Amino acid sequence: MNCPTDKQHLVERVRQNKADEKVVSRLDGLKQDHFDGPNEVRKAFLGQ
Repeated sequence: MNCPTDKQHLVERVRQNKADEKVVSRLDGLKQDHFDGPNEVRKAFLGQ
């Protein structure tokens, strides 16, 4: 995945990679809409 990215592209990519639907749903539910890199995704996903 290329960064920066937005939530829509992130969700599409994890779906394409056959991620568990719980992961897809959690990513789709994030309040943050833009990510500058994997660490930002991780922090948002883990609620940090």
